Amino acid sequence: MAGLLVWLQAPQTDRVGFPKDYRETFKRVRVSDRADTKTTAVIYANTLGASVKPGERGPYPYGSILINETWTTVKDATGSVVLDEGGHYKLDQLQKIHVMRKEKGFGEAYGDKRSGEWEYVSFAPDGQGYVTPPSESAPCAQCHHLFATENRDWVFGKYERH
Repeated sequence: MAGLLVWLQAPQTDRVGFPKDYRETFKRVRVSDRADTKTTAVIYANTLGASVKPGERGPYPYGSILINETWTTVKDATGSVVLDEGGHYKLDQLQKIHVMRKEKGFGEAYGDKRSGEWEYVSFAPDGQGYVTPPSESAPCAQCHHLFATENRDWVFGKYERH
C-alpha cells in the first residue's frame, strides 16, 4: 500500500499555468506521429525551451515551458491515417494540451518519482479547465522519471519524425 501512496504524490496547486497565445509566441519545435495510437503530438516551446536543439535532451534551462498538443488524425475508409503535404499525419481534432514547466524547486511533490524540476498539467482543447489537474499529474512525472537522468531531461518520445 505504501507504493500506491508514493504513486499518488503530486502538487496540489498549479504552478505551471496555461500559456495564452502560445501558438503565436512560442516556437513549434516538433511534430511527432504515433503509429501505435494513430495520433499526432505537436510540440511548442517558449524561447528558453526552444534553446535546446532537436536531438538534445537537456538539461533544459529554468523557465522552460513545453507544450504538447495531442491530436486525433484523419483516417481513410480502411482506417489508415491520411498524410498531409509535409508527410505527417493529417490533423483532425485537438484532444488535450499538455504543459510542462521547469523552475527551481518544482517537482518536489512527486517524491521519488520526480523527473527533475518539472511540473505537469493538461488542459482541455480550449485552455479552460483541466484534463489532468496538478493533483493527478503523478503519472506524467512517473513517465518522464523513467527516462530522465541528472543531465538529461526527457521530453520527447520515440515516435519523433523530423
